[in-house]
Amino acid sequence: MPDRPPDTSILRYQKLAIGILGLAMLTTGGLMYGLVPAANIVVSAVLIRAGMLLCVVWLAFDQLQQLSKYFSTIVLTVGLGVLVLMAVRPSLSKIVLVMCVAVGALSLAAKFLRTQR
Repeated sequence: MPDRPPDTSILRYQKLAIGILGLAMLTTGGLMYGLVPAANIVVSAVLIRAGMLLCVVWLAFDQLQQLSKYFSTIVLTVGLGVLVLMAVRPSLSKIVLVMCVAVGALSLAAKFLRTQR
């Protein structure tokens, strides 16, 4: 089954939603840290890290769309989820990074080894 071109209006709204969510998380985390730093240090740190990551994803949204030509949507979604996990828990970054590289390599190999009909 051939791939259909993505609907640009849906992509525009997805990009807008990611940007708004990232900005909201970044702002909320900054306000929590500024107003009551001792009470919510962990929550504000998580919100700031995840908000910064979503803002970076918003900036790189067009390049991520280009990656979807080579990788499946599931791999890209899991990859972004793993980036959020690594932003929240940096101690897991080595294990998660090795697993992501392995899954990405297998996905790329499967795409090239797939028979064309």
